[in-house]
Amino acid sequence: MALVDIILNPEQTEGTQATVNRWLYAVGDIVEKNQPVLELETDKVMLEIIAPVSGKLNKILLNAGDEVVDSSILGIIDSDVRIEKNKTDSTANGKKTISTPTAVTADRTISPTVRRLCKQYGINPAQVQGTGKNNRVTSRDIQGFLQHNKITNTSSQHLPISNMRKHIAKHMVQSLLHTAPHVTSVFNLDLSAIIAHRKLYKQKFAAKNTNLTFTAYFIAASATAIK
Repeated sequence: MALVDIILNPEQTEGTQATVNRWLYAVGDIVEKNQPVLELETDKVMLEIIAPVSGKLNKILLNAGDEVVDSSILGIIDSDVRIEKNKTDSTANGKKTISTPTAVTADRTISPTVRRLCKQYGINPAQVQGTGKNNRVTSRDIQGFLQHNKITNTSSQHLPISNMRKHIAKHMVQSLLHTAPHVTSVFNLDLSAIIAHRKLYKQKFAAKNTNLTFTAYFIAASATAIK
């Protein structure tokens, strides 16, 4: 048995803290070399860790939610288990068999909004009578189906906050309480001269297909202040 470790490369996390988000395979599954096998979450990004070799996932050492340090062994692959490739059968005259394309399911003909509503309320779109073009199911059809069958939202659930969100919240609180000053400043400005100047030259700029807006005056004032 040739066992190969799945190791976290320190360069992938760039010094940030990481946790296991989820494994894409279970123990005993066959994995392929250079294909993602699990996801890690840092305070910046979601990382995909690839398999160093092909074989069977022999062991998972860190589960979802576990913290990961540089050079940690995440799992083990048994590289002695080879992946059997499916070969295309040939006919007697040597020609390859041609697979018949499958029909497109009804779920792929609905809009993303309808698909989201069906997923949210656990509805099979095939059970809904469509009133759209070519009997296509619309969001109004879904709403009518919900009212007729008195279906409530069953998909809502409490989910643990992700590691990335924790770090974002931490930095926002730190910025509010300790780093950046938060004050409200109110200034009164006399813009009568700018308003009069814009009114005087607005038509001349319009003749050159240019809209003279107040933004131009604000930029000019900012540039003058910087000088």
